[in-house]
Amino acid sequence: MVSPDAIKVNSVRRPLNVLVVNPFDEAISGNDEVLVRVMEKMDRDRFKFVVVQPGDNPYAERYRSMGAEVVFMRMSIIKRSLKTAYLARYAADFLPTVYRFGRLCRKYKIDIVHTNTTQILGAGPAARLLRLPSIYHVHSVSIIKPEWVVRLLSLWFRATADMMIANSPVTAAIFTDRGFPEKKMKVVWNPVDVDAFSSEFASEDFRYEIGVEHDTPLVGIVGRVARIKCIEHFLRACALLADRFESALFPVVGGANTEEDKMYLKELEELTRSLGLEGRVVFTGRRTDISNIMRSLTVLGHSCLYEGFGLVIAEAMAAGVPVVAAATGAAPEIIDDDRTGYLVPFGDHSKMAEAIALLLDNPEKSKKMGEAGREKANRLWRARHIADSIAQVYLKLAGAGSEKLSKRAAS
Repeated sequence: MVSPDAIKVNSVRRPLNVLVVNPFDEAISGNDEVLVRVMEKMDRDRFKFVVVQPGDNPYAERYRSMGAEVVFMRMSIIKRSLKTAYLARYAADFLPTVYRFGRLCRKYKIDIVHTNTTQILGAGPAARLLRLPSIYHVHSVSIIKPEWVVRLLSLWFRATADMMIANSPVTAAIFTDRGFPEKKMKVVWNPVDVDAFSSEFASEDFRYEIGVEHDTPLVGIVGRVARIKCIEHFLRACALLADRFESALFPVVGGANTEEDKMYLKELEELTRSLGLEGRVVFTGRRTDISNIMRSLTVLGHSCLYEGFGLVIAEAMAAGVPVVAAATGAAPEIIDDDRTGYLVPFGDHSKMAEAIALLLDNPEKSKKMGEAGREKANRLWRARHIADSIAQVYLKLAGAGSEKLSKRAAS
């Protein structure tokens, strides 16, 4: 059923112009991946996107291929640092950042400002000054300390956002528990390309590449190689499994982007040697064929410290692969314990190894868990459903000011 607000907006003869603010210019970005999947499913006759980000990256061309305008612009970005020099630089460029956003909004006749992160605060006040609807999209639960910083952010978003979109209830609670109005919070799960992952047939390409048979157990971990992923806990669990499951291999799928990530990768390689797992652990580096790799896995391990949604968990479930994950962040909201996978205490590699062994010892149980996971992914996380939910947020906010929008469209 179409809402009255949507009818008002649809009377406008041009699409809604949406400014999407992105914080990253990296080769791999979860925020960008979510945005790409949403934009692919958006009605281009109804919405036109202008994406602004600090610099070029591979996603820029993908945005352009979907008809979006891509703009590179310097902007103040929040980092996890309280150093005086950083804070001084941030403060000095904050008002210029607000001005630059305002100038972009006027140039492209923007109707809605969608900040695809909580790391950029300047777009919200620019929208306020121009009386435009403002949305902040929160993807991460890693900004929970120090407490006073999170409370200040909650107050800021309360003052500068008409709506917040959170990718899970646990993410939303970070801000609603600290004063952000629940009526202005909308939980929208991250989108999963379910069709790409849901083939009934496991891919043999990755197994052929690493030289293993179709029935060799593959217990993998997938995601960017970064300290927050706590991959060392997964490797220690693998060490406990190696002797019992002599043919099993343990792929670590993902690249190291930053210098800090590369240093962490070296530490993991050294840990692999010290645990006697050389030849059993395969570091693949960055991969783009994640759906094929995921379908080849027997079990997905996940040891992350914080996870706002856990896209790889949902992708594994879409692929029919059971998951053993640390019970942190949104993992307990995504995984139905003992139905689509197992939840274990964070950092307890012994419990992780026990849960993985249960699945390797019981192929029938593992298969049933995979089927239950595939059903849940198909029901909840299809990109079309997620795009429709965000479109309704746009229409609702734009409909509240449709008279003003109609006047601007006619000018």
